[in-house]
Amino acid sequence: AFGNSLPKIQFNSNVFKQLLIQWIVCCHISFHQVEQPSFRLLLNYLTAVSASYTAIPKSLPRSSNTVRTWTM
Repeated sequence: AFGNSLPKIQFNSNVFKQLLIQWIVCCHISFHQVEQPSFRLLLNYLTAVSASYTAIPKSLPRSSNTVRTWTM
């Protein structure tokens, strides 16, 4: 949804909070996961990179099989 937005949207902490909570609740993610260094590193990397509107969405795996392949 956001990957195709033009012009680039500004960061909004309330939207981020809503999206994070939605992910946690819908996917039954432990609240403690936000404390994990690997999760925080992922978010820090995303904020630090200068990517095109399509680079990150194209890099997101579309299936659990892709993630399985990456980790095996």
